[in-house]
Amino acid sequence: MEYANKGDSDTALNEFARLIQANPDYTPAYQMSAQTLMKAGREDEARKMLQDGIACAGRTRNQHALSEMQALLDELR
Repeated sequence: MEYANKGDSDTALNEFARLIQANPDYTPAYQMSAQTLMKAGREDEARKMLQDGIACAGRTRNQHALSEMQALLDELR
């Protein structure tokens, strides 16, 4: 998130992708990645990331993250 906060979206997204690859059940990585994509105006990619994150949250039974990501996805529709 530090990269994203400094405006370095590409590096932040690369780090999120590495994190998801290493630990596909780490739900916050999907949400942070989607938020970064949204800020960068990359809405199609953000939708896909949110959908993947919602699936992850369902697998890990993280209802709070699931509802937050669903709200973000609803904003994009």
